[in-house]
Amino acid sequence: MLDIHDVLHRVVENFTELVNSIFDLPSGDNQNIGAEAKFLFGGWSWKDSKFRVWRLDYNPGIKAFISIEELLGKIGKITFIGDPEETEPGINIPEIALAKLKEIRTNTDSFDGKIGMEPMEVIVKMCRDSAVREVDGALQIGKIYKSGTNEFFGICWPSVINGKHTFLGKNYDLFTKPTVKYFDPDSCEILEEELPTRLPSLEDFEKNESFEFILNAYSGEENELRSNLSEPERNKLISIFKEYSYKKFLDNLTESQNGEYD
Repeated sequence: MLDIHDVLHRVVENFTELVNSIFDLPSGDNQNIGAEAKFLFGGWSWKDSKFRVWRLDYNPGIKAFISIEELLGKIGKITFIGDPEETEPGINIPEIALAKLKEIRTNTDSFDGKIGMEPMEVIVKMCRDSAVREVDGALQIGKIYKSGTNEFFGICWPSVINGKHTFLGKNYDLFTKPTVKYFDPDSCEILEEELPTRLPSLEDFEKNESFEFILNAYSGEENELRSNLSEPERNKLISIFKEYSYKKFLDNLTESQNGEYD
């Protein structure tokens, strides 16, 4: 079974072969082709039982990509990469990101705590900052799980109120948007769009065969939706409400048609 280290080795080899296959450019420095290429690569290592992240840089001296692991800090494993990374003040994207991260954690009095969604908040702020022209557009968000699977998320951009549903950088309307979870860029929390967060009355569902399940799902204060619902439970609840709504629509339609014939 392949570990993330094995994949890393192959990725570095492929990137090196690709850059070294480029030659005889019509202009520019042929000796330093690829020198500006930078990547982040990471994932879950089942051998080490932890997430690992590497920075991949091209070294013109040896004409190959090299991998440098990003180490775990006090607040967790976090790293930023961007273009440009110049030495002049104000245009080093990673430095700007780290400065914004420090500002966020200082303002929220959580400077020494473990990292949460602050990195996403940093990117949101940079995308909205007209002074940082190099970082723009709707965020593309992914998550890697220990199982080796991954999940990609959408976001309402530039805001929930004045934005559109976007997924992997593309805008969608309500009828074509992919069935994924969407983030609110202001709270950096996942939006609950498919389930009501509270039911005014549970009596409407008393005759439903899944009433006990609904009752358990909305067992919070004032019939509030439980925050710890599993994904299968959420999907089941969505199916129940869709079926209930469609049946109610048909009943109302039938009643309306019968009224026309009376």
